[in-house]
Amino acid sequence: MLSIVLAETALETVPSKIAEHPAIQKDAKRLGRSPDQLLLDASRHSPAMIGIPDEKKRGRPDIAQFCLLLALDHPLNKDGKIRFFIHTRNDQLVLVDPEVRLPRVYHRFCGVFQDLFSKKKVEAGGKTLLELRDGTNLSQTISLAKETAGKEAKVFVFDPAGEKTSFKQLSEKLSSAPGAVVVVGGFPHGSFSDAKALDGLEKISISPHELCAWTVVSEVLSAYAAGQE
Repeated sequence: MLSIVLAETALETVPSKIAEHPAIQKDAKRLGRSPDQLLLDASRHSPAMIGIPDEKKRGRPDIAQFCLLLALDHPLNKDGKIRFFIHTRNDQLVLVDPEVRLPRVYHRFCGVFQDLFSKKKVEAGGKTLLELRDGTNLSQTISLAKETAGKEAKVFVFDPAGEKTSFKQLSEKLSSAPGAVVVVGGFPHGSFSDAKALDGLEKISISPHELCAWTVVSEVLSAYAAGQE
């Protein structure tokens, strides 16, 4: 089993400190939602985000969308071989049912996650497809992902400063362990904030270039699938 953790993801509702900003108010009126229900989105809310902590690492729900669609549509998921966990920068955890069907259209995807942040669950047919848990830090998320992948699962953190690893080596690493957990940063720029949570874990790099999260997830899925052949 492969568990994918999208860590410190730039996925959150609008902070109360900027909820009164005209850019937020305008967007809330357009969508017919209260400001605190909106997902923070740098493409629409950048004027309001100027000067907030970690400004360049926030407001990117599209990262979660692209990574989720890649994973959920992959044959590995359809064969029951992967699980996906989203840890947010505010220490919230999104549990994802492998059978959930998420919208491809961005604004509809945001609508689903705005409902999730408000109601804590998205259900259909008596089944919970998405669940939001508050107060779950990165260490706790990794532990849960490891339990899911197997007690002996190995954890790999994708970090530009990690050990240089070829596609073949990555495939061997992921397939040689009884289970594997991969941790990928879910933010657009910078490095992990909670470095302590990653202490002692194997850090690897698959490119001399800084890659988008969805590119890393795509490589992970391909490498793991190759190791299953």
